[in-house]
Amino acid sequence: MQIFISYAAADREWFEKLKTDIHQRGIDVWTDTPNAELRWSERIEQAARAADASILLLAPQARPDEKQNRTWQAALWAFWQDSSKRLIPFLLGEVEVPGFARGTALDNGGYLKVIRARDPQQDWERAVNSLVALLRNEGDMSQVEQVPAVTEADREAYRRFDAYLSAEIEQQKALLPSPAEWRARASHY
Repeated sequence: MQIFISYAAADREWFEKLKTDIHQRGIDVWTDTPNAELRWSERIEQAARAADASILLLAPQARPDEKQNRTWQAALWAFWQDSSKRLIPFLLGEVEVPGFARGTALDNGGYLKVIRARDPQQDWERAVNSLVALLRNEGDMSQVEQVPAVTEADREAYRRFDAYLSAEIEQQKALLPSPAEWRARASHY
């Protein structure tokens, strides 16, 4: 089995630790190596397509950087093109699952499987073991979080956006001529 891990540059230390610990448990992790024939973005796309699963490593301190956004895009495209691939957020602390992942990587029950190390200093081994069990479809899945595809915060954002659109539509309607005005204009032609 081979996996692809997306991480922010600020989280490189956590990436290296995760890569080492997963590799010690018999799972290969893609590592970027320079290739004169391929640009970085092409290597990322190839790696995501070749991987059996993509792991989204997220920590609360790091904001997604340009490269992480690109790796997220590559992982999503690979997932959309091959539904047998898996997309698994690996969260450090209380960081939220990105909305694109919640809305994209749903299993049959409508829930995304997520691994979280609430306190990475103490929960790391349990989280890595749970990730490996999830990747292999074996073992106790009770440590795997089930995150709904749509959260209450998402619903509130949808409601605000819907209200905004409704107000904009009403404002635009008010600017349109009435049917009588249209007929009057049309009669001049």
